Amino acid sequence: MGKAIKFAISIPEEDFKKLEALRDQERLTRSKAVLQAVKLWEESKAMEKLIRKYEEGYKKVPESIDE
Repeated sequence: MGKAIKFAISIPEEDFKKLEALRDQERLTRSKAVLQAVKLWEESKAMEKLIRKYEEGYKKVPESIDE
């Protein structure tokens, strides 16, 4: 991992409480919890991109009833 960067964010209090409860449950630091969330977000976006590609390909060459 490269150089760590500190940053501040503002989120609604209710979301902060949820974050704190989840990270306490998982025994994570705030940094690790946020990093995991970012990685999950990246994976989700990559999956969405693959699904769109699949759907576009299917529209171009749909499966026949025989397949």
